[in-house]
Amino acid sequence: ANPAPAPVPVMPAYVIGKIESPYAGSLPKADEGEIFYCRGPHADARGRFENGGIWVLAGSKARKEAVPSDKGIVANKVLKLQQERKLTEEGPHFILTEDAFFQSPSGAAIFVLGRAANGWTEWQLSNGTVLDRVHRRTKGSQGG
Repeated sequence: ANPAPAPVPVMPAYVIGKIESPYAGSLPKADEGEIFYCRGPHADARGRFENGGIWVLAGSKARKEAVPSDKGIVANKVLKLQQERKLTEEGPHFILTEDAFFQSPSGAAIFVLGRAANGWTEWQLSNGTVLDRVHRRTKGSQGG
C-alpha cells in the first residue's frame, strides 16, 4: 500500500487567505476587468481584483526564494499550490499553471514577492496607479 501523504501545514487565513475560489467553478479570464501587476526581484505577476481579493493569473512568476523573515508563510502557500498542481519551478521562479485566488491583496503580494508586502500598494495598473487608489480611495474605503 502507498504511504499516506504528509499533512499540509495550515496557516492562519488572516495572514495569507485561502487559495480556493469562493465562486464554484468560476475562473477569471485575463480580459475581464482591470489587470494589476506585482513585480520585484524574480517576480512578475498579473492579477485581477475581485470581491476584496486577488486572482493571481496563470503564467505569473513568483520569487522562489523567500526572505528569511518570511517565517514559513510563503513556504506553506507554495506547498499547497504544488500539491494542487498549480505551480511549477523554473530557475529562480515559481510559475502558476492555473489562476489562484487569494483572499487579500497583501496575501497575494506576499506570495509573489516572497517577503512582507502591502498588497494595496504593490499591485499596480500598467500606468503605475496602485490598487488602493483604484478600489479603496476612489470608491469609499471598506477597510483591509
